[in-house]
Amino acid sequence: MALLERDAALRSLGDYATDAHSGLGRLVLVPGEAGAGKTALVDAFAGAFDPHGRVLRTACDGLFTPRALGPLFDLAAATKGPLAEAVSAGAGRDALFAAMLAEVDRPGETTMLIVEDLHWADASTLDLVRFLGRRLRERRVLMLVTYRDDALGLHDPLRVVLGDLAPLQGTRRIDLPALSEDAIARLAAGSGVGSAREEGIDAGALRRLTGGNPFYVTEVLGNPGAGIPSSARDAVLARLAAVPEGTQGAIELCALAGSTVEPALLRAAGIDPDPVIDAMLASGIAVSTGREVRFRHELTRLAIAEATTAHRRSVAHTRILAALRATGCADDARLAHHADEADDSAAVREFAPRAARRARALSAHREAATQFERALRFVPAGASTTGSADAALAAERAELHDELAEELVILDRWNEAQELLAESIAEWERLGDRLRQGDALRRLSRSQTGDAAHGPARAAVDVLEPLGETPELAWAWDALAATAMAVDEDEALAASSVAYDLGVRLGLPEVQSSALNTRACVLSMDGRTEWLETMRTALQLAIDSGAHVRAGRAYANLVGILGGLYEYPQAERWYAEGIAYCDQHDIGTYATCLRGYQVCNLAHEGRWDESLDLARRILRTGGSDFNLATAYHSLAAIAIRRGDPDAARLLDDLDDIAAHAGMDYWAVHGALRRAEAAWIAGDDAAARAALPAAAAVPALSDPWERGQYLVWVRRVGGMPHPVDGAVADAFRFTLDGDAAATARALDDRGAPYDAALALVDTGDADAMRDAVVRLERLGANAAADRVRRDLRAGGHAAPRGRRESTVAHPDGLTEREADVFALLQEGRTNAEIAADLFISTRTVDHHVSAILAKLGVGNRAAAAAHSRERVTAPPA
Repeated sequence: MALLERDAALRSLGDYATDAHSGLGRLVLVPGEAGAGKTALVDAFAGAFDPHGRVLRTACDGLFTPRALGPLFDLAAATKGPLAEAVSAGAGRDALFAAMLAEVDRPGETTMLIVEDLHWADASTLDLVRFLGRRLRERRVLMLVTYRDDALGLHDPLRVVLGDLAPLQGTRRIDLPALSEDAIARLAAGSGVGSAREEGIDAGALRRLTGGNPFYVTEVLGNPGAGIPSSARDAVLARLAAVPEGTQGAIELCALAGSTVEPALLRAAGIDPDPVIDAMLASGIAVSTGREVRFRHELTRLAIAEATTAHRRSVAHTRILAALRATGCADDARLAHHADEADDSAAVREFAPRAARRARALSAHREAATQFERALRFVPAGASTTGSADAALAAERAELHDELAEELVILDRWNEAQELLAESIAEWERLGDRLRQGDALRRLSRSQTGDAAHGPARAAVDVLEPLGETPELAWAWDALAATAMAVDEDEALAASSVAYDLGVRLGLPEVQSSALNTRACVLSMDGRTEWLETMRTALQLAIDSGAHVRAGRAYANLVGILGGLYEYPQAERWYAEGIAYCDQHDIGTYATCLRGYQVCNLAHEGRWDESLDLARRILRTGGSDFNLATAYHSLAAIAIRRGDPDAARLLDDLDDIAAHAGMDYWAVHGALRRAEAAWIAGDDAAARAALPAAAAVPALSDPWERGQYLVWVRRVGGMPHPVDGAVADAFRFTLDGDAAATARALDDRGAPYDAALALVDTGDADAMRDAVVRLERLGANAAADRVRRDLRAGGHAAPRGRRESTVAHPDGLTEREADVFALLQEGRTNAEIAADLFISTRTVDHHVSAILAKLGVGNRAAAAAHSRERVTAPPA
């Protein structure tokens, strides 16, 4: 049938192809619901493009657990260039990515790379698309990516990738609108049905029924004798019923095997492929692309697969598995899928762990975890005794527990990992395998926080030391160092040295990196500047050795420590680099950790709306207790300062999660926030009572946190007392009686809220009035009200509340924000705005951030467009 109402999309693709021919690479995103016509559009354009350049086409499959880099390997099988050579040589992930880029970037040639059904992609394939998208700008490459956007969950990894690709200069997007009633009527007339009205086809009713989805429409029109089916599924099954009865079972088998119809697979299953393929093509169930035969649409395949009865489905999967083995299939993920569906325990236990380990090697950690979970379902649980027939089974199960737990920790699913490791530790102990017992104890320690983590790490070292110098012992010492940071800094330094030396002797750069990382953290706690160079060395060592998880940890600690030291520009730089790295390598735990630290940094910088958005994203996504605590803390802090009604509930949530995980660090910060809430409410006695005791202060990890604590003690009239460890100079000024110097230092660091409170601490009426203005500018209205009350109590005039002009502004901007916005609309830079208004560039930065947040836009251009829309909009 004709491709209707797609002329604009085809013209756009033509323009983008012209750009690619001239060396301006383009990544074109083609989203749409299932059946929207994405493949039909790509088919039409690929046919027109083919004479003018090379077309490479691949797709993600619809298996429950997708193959790691399946589209890349499929493409390699169809090419004879650098990609095929890299795959044949067994290259690792980074080399495969580079080879893929070389494959599409041929000198003097324009390549169109089509990647279909990205919604089915594994994590590594998503990383590959992100990798290519960032490198197309000056290459003769047109990359078309299709995906379903109607069923993407809030936490779908594809959403993150799309968010990264959308801002790139070479990225374009083509949306496919639903078919109009006129187009549906024309389709009906051209389908052999005749006039829509004559045959009882009501185009309007059909559009309402199908939503204008081209697939649904054509499926309905393809079965005119049956009337209008209630769903596209019925239409597909009507087509299946029309094929010869003897081929229906074979078609069901094809649907269960995958989107492409494979003659070799059918022959290996004892089926003559020719009549089956002829029937599929004749009925419209399948289409021939010239290179292959595939189901007309993924919905077609799914409708047939899901309609296959359970017994026939199991038998079909058994035949598919046997046929794949007979044809020498080496795709463990595919074999594991069919073994699972066939309920073949031995085959699942053979193929699923191998698929998991391959996925892990490619940094597809979600797929690795899914495959390990699949394997575990088929390994019987039960008590074991050494030497019994069950011992091997018990060891197999314990090993899968260990490997799955490792993936779960990387994915920030710590609680699940702890349950698995508790079982495997007990199992290894029963089996008498001290090496594996000690290693499982080490893994357990890295899935916990605070004091709870230190015990298993110490136990791991005790179990492993008698066995001599092994990699497991090196890792145990590294775990002991990391967990000792919350208990004894001297022990942490000593253990990190032992771990590093073992890593050198045993040739384990990953251990060396991790040990240096811990050492850098301890040095930062003592205020020693060499921590930064040590951490950067740890990061580079991890990157150079391909230790992705250790690199993720280094990035996270860089952002966390720099933020704690109020070095926000540096932290922002490492955050951007680190989040891209962790997302690319599917390191969920440190990606979430990075976002958690960024939430705190944004809150300190006064970028509260950005902080809240990122905190809510963390809570929606979920994760370990520590990472969730960062979100709750910033949500609570901002709510307290603004006077939001949910502040108390958020503090309770923070207390609950800190108590549940035994995290003294967040318990102390929760207590500080309760003291702040009481102070803002005007109850200094309650604030003093809420402050954590001096004994809790060691949980504060650096000189800046210790300084904050002592300043709060002074602010609410608490008893001064010494603390162990250095205190940052910026807060030392206040403790020595010069709060104005603290305000200046914090202004220089870009911490507006803390600076405003330091002005309050001076007791000077003018400084306090300045603090009120600053607090209101931040939106800290509750805190501003507290300072106003103090001014009035001291007999001083206080600034009025939020000005009427602010309330009256259509976008809720203050007068100063409106001034900044006016200059922003003229195209002025922040430096130029600062000069015109006689304020600092940093202050302009904060104003611009506040303006964008209030307008609900992401950049300056969008802000200007927002204003134009408001001016030109018709009156209500």
